[in-house]
Amino acid sequence: MSSDVPFNLLKNLIDNSSNNAKIKEKIDGWNKTFQFNPADADPFFIEISNNEINVSQGTHDSPLATMIAETQDLIDMFEGKLDSLGAFFSGKLKIEGKVMETQSLNFILKEAIFSST
Repeated sequence: MSSDVPFNLLKNLIDNSSNNAKIKEKIDGWNKTFQFNPADADPFFIEISNNEINVSQGTHDSPLATMIAETQDLIDMFEGKLDSLGAFFSGKLKIEGKVMETQSLNFILKEAIFSST
C-alpha cells in the first residue's frame, strides 16, 4: 500500500465536498488545524480557515489535536467503514491535544463522507 493513500483519500473527500452547504455553514469563522499521524504512512494535516478546508502533507507546527492510528484504520474512517468515535473508544484512534475539538472535525468528515455516497 502506498504511504500516501490516507492523505489522498482525505484530500479527495474534502475536494469533492467543497461546495457542501452544511460544511460551509459549520466552518464559518473557524481557524483550526488537525494533524494525522498514520503509524506506517506519511503525516498530513487538515487546515480549516477563511471558510476553506485544505489538506496538506507534512507536519503542522501547532495543530489543535493530533490523531494517531494505523493507516488502514484511517482509510476505513475516511471511507465511512469505521466510526471515528468508536475507533477512539476502542483504542484504534489516539488523540493528543484538544480532544473535544475533534468533534467538530468529526462532523465535517461525516458530512463529507455522506455527501460523497
